[in-house]
Amino acid sequence: MTLASLFAGLLLIMNAVLVLFAWPYLFKTVLVLIFLIAAVASRFMDTFGTIIDREIIRSVFETNLQESKDLLTLSLLWHMVLQGFIPCWLILRQPVRFGVGWRHAAKNMGIALVSLALAGVIVLGHYKDFSIFYRIHNHLRFMIVPANVFISIESYLRRDVFVTHKELQQVGLDAIPGPKATANPKPLLLVLVVGETARSANFSLQGYPRSNNPRMKEAGGFYFSNFTSCGTSTGVSVRCIFSHETRKHFSNQDPRYFEGLLDVLRHAGLRVVWLDNNTGCKEVCVRSEFQDLSHDQTPGLCNADGCLDEVLVRRLKEIMTTQTGPMVVVLHQKGSHGPAYYMRYPKHFRRYTPTCDRKDVENCEQQTIVNTYDNSILYTDNILGEVMDHLSSQQNRFDSAMLYFSDHGESLGENGLYLHGLPFFLAPEVQTQIPMYAWFSSSFVQSMKIDANCVRKLQTKPFSHDNLYDTVLGLLDIHTNVYRSDLDMFLSCYEHSTLQEKIKILEETPHMR
Repeated sequence: MTLASLFAGLLLIMNAVLVLFAWPYLFKTVLVLIFLIAAVASRFMDTFGTIIDREIIRSVFETNLQESKDLLTLSLLWHMVLQGFIPCWLILRQPVRFGVGWRHAAKNMGIALVSLALAGVIVLGHYKDFSIFYRIHNHLRFMIVPANVFISIESYLRRDVFVTHKELQQVGLDAIPGPKATANPKPLLLVLVVGETARSANFSLQGYPRSNNPRMKEAGGFYFSNFTSCGTSTGVSVRCIFSHETRKHFSNQDPRYFEGLLDVLRHAGLRVVWLDNNTGCKEVCVRSEFQDLSHDQTPGLCNADGCLDEVLVRRLKEIMTTQTGPMVVVLHQKGSHGPAYYMRYPKHFRRYTPTCDRKDVENCEQQTIVNTYDNSILYTDNILGEVMDHLSSQQNRFDSAMLYFSDHGESLGENGLYLHGLPFFLAPEVQTQIPMYAWFSSSFVQSMKIDANCVRKLQTKPFSHDNLYDTVLGLLDIHTNVYRSDLDMFLSCYEHSTLQEKIKILEETPHMR
């Protein structure tokens, strides 16, 4: 009875809205637009098991042409023909008679008011049932097509596009290198590799039976097996990672007006470079050096469909050639971005077969999807291996370290779900449980006085994106009032930080927690 009443109420509300557009030339235009939008929305909801909310709309607006092309498939075209173009053709052929003048306007208004009144009666008559039902299933509002699309677009435009001008809120202006950093004869170099769509469930370092992390294993770094993302989409996670806010309090503040981690590093005198092979830095690097390599022309690595992640390693090597001071470089990977997983690695990394070499992955056997995805993880492992090898070869010039972490995970067909982007509270663990890997050169360990055995004991502890902001500041020995010691993953592993010294630091800097 509750569902039937809900359906009737929604039907009446939609009727009230549509009747307001019942005017010559306007009515059919609106109906055609609604049917086309509904067809696209239902296609992705039915195929990938997602819902349409503000973050999905954000992803649509912030994606690039290449990623959009990956979603254009023959099955989408066929779906649009059946549920979009044919209904629209029938609507355009159907004759409709309209009234004229104020009489027609009054009639439309009357129908709208009656429809809303009847909807109100239904809601009030079942208020108790509706209130309980809504609290339990409040995500259903993002599944009502096409209202979910229009509501989510309005939310995105209001909160992210049409915002009033704000003054830049600066943080960490007091940031300075600490005693370890200043006493070090060689500059510090930290490489932050922001992975894309890597889920920890498919990492051999996590216990996955396939050996798809050989180079990370050989490098002897530290893999953290209980690491959680801040969001389930790139737009949310990247902003959250570099924001001072934790996931619990993160409000998706516009990085153009709120300084983040990269700005604090700049205030401390470090050069900050963002190298991108994805869809940009989501404004978190707006005041740092930014290089878009996704449309590079490197032979063998780039084509009309984009570039492989090796372009990031090549540019890193070029930058390091002339760099003489401390620096942080962010490598934003294409990683395992779906649904075209087969395009994320070169052919010689096609170890696990058969593969799903198509974009409409829902039409592939699930094991072929997993095989293709695992090949992309194997290639990511190779990219990280190349980075670590080069950093090791430059120990005479830099004391270097690398942190790798994904932005979010991925669904590969489990329970009918594909890709990512579900609201965090609804998302399965494969979309939120992500890999995190830390590697330090031997000279970095010595200079920054890191107790490797201590770090090793932390590998099963629960951490998340929330910890990265302060962990980076701690690794680079940056002293600032925005540093929170309780979120620094490695605080207890700095050998020089005896209990007495930690207490002294906290007493001298009372704003540090």
